[in-house]
Parts: sequence; structure tokens; C-alpha cells
Amino acid sequence: MSGFQTQVNIQPALGVAGDFCSANTHNTFQSGAGGLVAGPAGVTVAAFAWVTYQTTDDAYAPGTVNSFGFGPPSGFIHREMQSLNTVYPPYVTPAGDNTIPSGFQIGSLFRSGDFFMTNNGTTQAQPGQTAYAFLATGLVRFGSANTTTSSTTSTVSAQTFSVTATLNNNIMTVSNVSSGSIYAGATISGSGVIGCQIVGQVTPLLAGETLAGVGRYYVSAAEQNVAVGVTVSGTYGLLTLGGAPATPIPIGAFVSGGTVGNPCYVRQLISGTGGAGSTYSVDNNTVSSSATLTFTLDVATSWVADSAGAPGEVVKTRCLIP
Repeated sequence: MSGFQTQVNIQPALGVAGDFCSANTHNTFQSGAGGLVAGPAGVTVAAFAWVTYQTTDDAYAPGTVNSFGFGPPSGFIHREMQSLNTVYPPYVTPAGDNTIPSGFQIGSLFRSGDFFMTNNGTTQAQPGQTAYAFLATGLVRFGSANTTTSSTTSTVSAQTFSVTATLNNNIMTVSNVSSGSIYAGATISGSGVIGCQIVGQVTPLLAGETLAGVGRYYVSAAEQNVAVGVTVSGTYGLLTLGGAPATPIPIGAFVSGGTVGNPCYVRQLISGTGGAGSTYSVDNNTVSSSATLTFTLDVATSWVADSAGAPGEVVKTRCLIP
């Protein structure tokens, strides 16, 4: 029989990942009405998450939560029995897993507190080690330094675009493209435009819209109000991989090496599958000629281990920020 129990533990588990491991103080991410909803890929419980401007709440703060991102995570997803055993179309999340489906409310996103976290690293966690969040998944490992991968003979070239667009709240609608292509991470400017970055293109595409061209785009500043089409310019970097990295490069990876500008984050896969010759948009357009570039795969959080735990085991953690 598939899934039949095959072992019995002598001692009960230390705890369940995502639960509080103490009654100490904690605080949550501030969110207004309409905020903190799961993004298109859903959100993993008992993992770190990032809040973005794909939607906004009633206070015009970012409102969409994803289990991937760049920079420090916005918080940790507490286990509140909010994942589902029922799959509702069109969601494809397997029933009974630990995912909050797209569009569903996130119960609480904690910025501090003591939690049980699963060690998803390859080495044993020790008390005092920093909890690192994997940029691609939000899952946790423990250690004292970032995990990195590299690519030889890689380059970054400066890119620009010029379009005619209107802006309403956090949505830029492009009606005409004069030059270039539009990708996540691009910094935009124009008459009446609040300086910000492209977060991503709104999908599914409507009739007449094209990828990286005419269409609607999320931007990283709300309360935009440009009702008449204006010329909007954008700048970003185009990263081209030389040698294939040993580990896939996640969106959000920090880029260093060569003459790459600082800070520089990977924001969108443009072509290829992540191997040699693949291209990505990055949010810094400082030119870097052929060089070995290093990519961080995770980011340090404000949490540290408070107990030991082998890979796959739960670990007590505490946040260093009260």
C-alpha cells in the first residue's frame, strides 16, 4: 500500500516547522485591506517570503507575497493551517502539500518571533548559526556564509528602452515601443513618473500585447497618476553567461565580480535555460566585460538557530530583532 507507515519514532518530534517554539514577543508585516495575498505560484508555509508590488493594499503598500525574491525577505510564513487539502481549479497545487494557493490570503507574515524551521541545507545546524533563505524557494538552511555559484567569461551590457505609456497606481500601460525591450529590474523615468523599477509584465497577455513590448507592467511605486501617454525611458543591464554555472541561478541572485555595479540583482530570465549563453536582465547597467561572475543563492536573515538539527530536521530559532 502506497504511503503506509514504515517506522515509529522513539521520541516525539521536537516540533512542527512553522509553529512558534516559544511564547516570546513577535511582530508581523503591516498590511491593509486587500494586502498579503499569495502570488501566481502560491506561497510555501514554514518558509521565508517576499512582498512585491504585483498588487497593492488599501494603503498603496505592496500586497503580493511570493516564496522567491531578492534582498532580505519580508518575513516568515507562520503555520496557521492555511494550506489546503482541496485543489480548486485552475490551481495545480497538489492536494495536502504545504502551499497556500495563488490568490488566497496569507494569515500572518512574521518579521520577528521564535519558530521551528526545517533545516533544508546539507550540513547540521548548530546553535548560533545564521538562518539563510534560499532566494528561489524561501526555504531555510543554517551556516555562517552565503552559498554561491559562478560563471566564467560572463558579461553585462547596458540596455535602454523608450516607450509611450500611461501609469495608474502600480500599473504602467505601454501603448507604443520606440526602441528596446522591457524587462524586470529596469529603472524608469519620465514626466510625472515616480522613479521606480519594472517588477514584471502582467499576464496573461491581452489582444495586441506582446512579451517585453506593448502591454501592462507592474512597477515598484504605487499612486502613479500619468493619465496621458508620455515618453518613459528605461535602463537595465543584460547579463550573458559564458560558462555554465554549477548550480542554477535563481531570480534575485546578487551578482558580483568583474566591473559589475553594486548592487546588482538578477531579475528575469530572457533566453536560454540557465546554461552557457543564457541571458538575464539585471537591475544595474554598469558594463562588465568578460569575467568570472559570482552569484549568491541565498540571503542571511535576522534569525539564528537555537538548537542543533541535521538536514531535514526541525530547528528551534530566534529572531535577533525584537
